[in-house]
Amino acid sequence: MERLEEEPSGTTRLVNKRVHHRFETDQGTKWWRGKVISQVRGFPSWFNIAYEESPDTVYTYQLLEDLEAGDLVIEEEH
Repeated sequence: MERLEEEPSGTTRLVNKRVHHRFETDQGTKWWRGKVISQVRGFPSWFNIAYEESPDTVYTYQLLEDLEAGDLVIEEEH
């Protein structure tokens, strides 16, 4: 899995990337596999993401913070 490098504009190329996203629950740590669908217009740190376990539901998170914290990992492209 790769770390995403920032582009000169300060944004990242998360859109259309497959990712693993870590969440802490009462049962412990769980990694969710998903795909970043889009960036929220006017909010550069917010992204829409769909997870494999519920592909018809779109969630919105500040993924850049999760990426910096190590809670979001981008899958390597083959």
